[in-house]
Amino acid sequence: MAGTSSGYGSESRRSVGRADRPTGLLRAPLCALITAGCLVLCASALAGPLTPPVGPVTSTPGPESRIALTTANTPGDADSVLRISQPGSYYLTGNLAGEAGKRCIEIAANNVTIDLNGFSIIGNATSTGGIIGEGIRSNVRIFNGVVRDIGNGSGILSTVTSSSGWHVENVQALSNSQRGIFLPSHSTIINSLAAINGQSGLRVSTGGAILNCTSHENVGEGIIVSNSSRVESSSVYNNGLTGILGNDGVLVNNCVATNNDGAGIEVLNGGIITHCVVRSNGADGIKCNSSTRIESNTVTFSGANGISCLGNCVIKANNCASNGQTVPGAGILVSGTRTRVEDNQCTDNDFGFRVTVSLCFIVRNTAANNTTLNWDIAGSNRCLVVNSAAATAISGNSGGTSPGSTDPNANYTY
Repeated sequence: MAGTSSGYGSESRRSVGRADRPTGLLRAPLCALITAGCLVLCASALAGPLTPPVGPVTSTPGPESRIALTTANTPGDADSVLRISQPGSYYLTGNLAGEAGKRCIEIAANNVTIDLNGFSIIGNATSTGGIIGEGIRSNVRIFNGVVRDIGNGSGILSTVTSSSGWHVENVQALSNSQRGIFLPSHSTIINSLAAINGQSGLRVSTGGAILNCTSHENVGEGIIVSNSSRVESSSVYNNGLTGILGNDGVLVNNCVATNNDGAGIEVLNGGIITHCVVRSNGADGIKCNSSTRIESNTVTFSGANGISCLGNCVIKANNCASNGQTVPGAGILVSGTRTRVEDNQCTDNDFGFRVTVSLCFIVRNTAANNTTLNWDIAGSNRCLVVNSAAATAISGNSGGTSPGSTDPNANYTY
C-alpha cells in the first residue's frame, strides 16, 4: 500500500515534468523574439525619421485669431465709422480716416483689445471722437498707434466714469480738440504721449495709473488723476493749467513738471510726492492740502512758493531754490499745524522757510541767501535756528569749526 502510494506520487511528478518541459523550451525563444521586435519598434518611434527635413523646426501657422477692423467685420452706425459690438481682439490694417459728425471707433462691448498696429486714426474738423467707449465698458486695452486731429472730441475717452480697467500703452494722442486720453477707474497708461490737445492731456479716475507718459502743450492740465491713483516716470510741460493734478491718496513718483502755467504738481490729501524735478512753473512748484509726504524733490524757479502745504504733512530732504519769480514766495511754506519739516535746503528764494501756524516740528534744515528772510517761523513751534560759524581753510585730514551747536536737531543759516 505504501509502495503504491509512493509510486503514484512519483509517476505524478514525472508526468507533470514531461508535460511542462517541451512547452517551456518552445516558449522561451518565442518570447525573446517578440520582446526584441517591440524594442526595435519603440526605438524607431522615439528616434523619429532617419532623414529629418533641413532647417530649423518651426510651428505650423494657424488662422488669425484676431478680427480686422474693417467695415465688413465691424460696420459702423449713424454716429460711428466702425463699431465693436462683441468681445474680442481687434486690429487695424491701415490708417483709419474719420468722417464728419462720427466717432472713428466706438466700443460697445466689454473685454476688448485694439491693436492699432502702428497705424493712425486721423479725424477731421467735425469728428466727434477717436476711440470712444459707449456706456459702462470694462477691460479695454488699446495699444501701439496714434489718435490725432479729432476736431470736435477727445482722442481716447470712456464716456461713463463708472467703467473700469482700461489700459492704454504706446499710444500718442495728438492735436485733439478736447482731451487726449481720458480713462475711467482702475486704468493704466504706459509709454503714451498726449500733446497739443484742447483740454486735459491725460486723465484717469479713481484707482488708475499713468506710467512713463508725456503730456505737453494742452490748454488745460497735463495729467489729472482721481483718488487712489498713481503717476510715475512721466513728464508734463507747457500746459495751460497745472502740470499734474491729483485728488486724495495719489502717488506721484519720479516725474518732471516744467513750464506749466499753474502749479507743477498739486494733490489734495494723503498722498506722496517723491523724487520729482519741478521747475519754472507759474504758481507753486508742489502744492498739497494735508497728510501728504513730500520727499527728495528738486523745486526751482516757481512763480510763487517752491513747496506749499497745510497740516499733518512730512516735508523732507527737498532742495528748493530761486522760487518766488512772479510773486514773493518761500522755498517751503507751511500753513497748517502738525507738520514736520526735516533735512531740507532753501536757498535764493524770497523767504527760505515760512511757517505761519504753531505746533510744527522743524529740524536739521539749512537756509542761505534768501532775499527777504531765511526764517519766518510763528511762535509755539518746535524749532532751533543757529547762525553757523565759518571755518578757516582746510587742507589735509583735519580742521574746520563746528557749525555752532551740539543739538542734533538744530537748523542752520549759512
